[in-house]
Amino acid sequence: MLLVGHLAEVDNLAARLGLDREAPAALLAQAALQRFGPETPAQMIGEWSLLHREPSGRVTLMQSAAIRDQIFFALAGRCLSVAPNLLTLGRIDGVGTRIDAAGLMFTIGRAQVRARQAGHTMLQGVEQVEPGA
Repeated sequence: MLLVGHLAEVDNLAARLGLDREAPAALLAQAALQRFGPETPAQMIGEWSLLHREPSGRVTLMQSAAIRDQIFFALAGRCLSVAPNLLTLGRIDGVGTRIDAAGLMFTIGRAQVRARQAGHTMLQGVEQVEPGA
């Protein structure tokens, strides 16, 4: 479990999860993810981003509903690359900076077009984690 950010209402969250209020934030986040699954952003208040890798290899990348730093990711085969900056991620081998025309349209389009962005970015193969997703 990798947790970046701040959890609010820690006492309440710990009580709901049956954990000690002094438990490390990453342990609280892991327990919340196990209990709430995709509903974790609605149940774990704060400004945070997390990455969790299960022993099976399944990866969960999620962020709170509060607007926080952006998270971009790309899959290249079995490799997952994650970065808070789109262009930094594009410089990683296997990701690249090829332009995705549809993603570029979402970036520069009017509000009605941008509202349909749903994680697309202007770089091919690079997606963005939406707040609360």
